Amino acid sequence: KSRIVNLVQKWNLPEDRKIIMLPARFTEWKGHEFLIEALTKVKSEFCCILVGSDHGHNQFRERIESKIIESKLDGKVKMVGLCQDMPAAYAISNVVISSSIRPEAFGRISIETQSFGKIIIATKIGGSLETIIDEKTGFLVFPGDSGKLAELIDKVLNLSESEANEIGLAARDNVEKNFSCKKMCEKTIEVYKSV
Repeated sequence: KSRIVNLVQKWNLPEDRKIIMLPARFTEWKGHEFLIEALTKVKSEFCCILVGSDHGHNQFRERIESKIIESKLDGKVKMVGLCQDMPAAYAISNVVISSSIRPEAFGRISIETQSFGKIIIATKIGGSLETIIDEKTGFLVFPGDSGKLAELIDKVLNLSESEANEIGLAARDNVEKNFSCKKMCEKTIEVYKSV
């Protein structure tokens, strides 16, 4: 609890708004601009935190800062930089976004989010297609469909506690059954045995 409180204070997060998190380094293909475009269409009250380093992509980071201001989201979107306590960051989030606009081979965000029993909204490409069960353990959206992403964010932010918990439990179960180290090793050995 103290780690969560420390992070909330460090990032100066409002207590009266639900938290949306995009944990991703600042690079164009991670979909920051796609998310910001969607956030202009979200009807619910929210605070969105962009967590991650710019890894030397200063110009892209500055472009995102400008887009936030141009979109009149400067009071709702915070760029908080690198986080050394991601478990606490997941704990304070109501919904986590993986908005990549190019396919990732696997992508840890969706697995990490589900392992914490949190709700993920991810783009319907790459590894997310295999790690998220759409509308059961999270939600999938086509890259670039900012209207649908906004609709899904509103849907998740307005779920009842029991509805959110149901998805969170299914998400955690999905990770335990399919993505544990033990399961990964078993599946790898099965491949070798089948050759």
